[in-house]
Amino acid sequence: PVYRALLPGVFGVVCYQRTTETAPNNTPAEANGPLCAGQSVRAWPDDNYDYYFFQVTESRQIEIELRNAVVPIHLQLLAGNGVDVLQTVSAAPYTITRPLSPGVYYLRVATRGAYSTSPYFLEWN
Repeated sequence: PVYRALLPGVFGVVCYQRTTETAPNNTPAEANGPLCAGQSVRAWPDDNYDYYFFQVTESRQIEIELRNAVVPIHLQLLAGNGVDVLQTVSAAPYTITRPLSPGVYYLRVATRGAYSTSPYFLEWN
């Protein structure tokens, strides 16, 4: 499911409609998205990986925040190929702030051997 949103310089960008993750999302090919800036997604660390993707339309500083993690995780920003790791945060606060060029990027939430039924919340701006 998708909805339309307007972003600066882009009309009719299709964004991920749900407020919760859609499983399976265990690989870049299954990634949920595209997530729009400011859109919060609720998900559960109940498997090894959760993948999401978003698009940056102009060079700018972005912030990615994962809140409410109750088990140890890695929050990773991946390049558009879904493989190359650009940055990893492995301890709270799970926040990545950095400049990005236009393009598609992936987020990977990797559990570290512990699972939980308590949700986490993921958002980028």
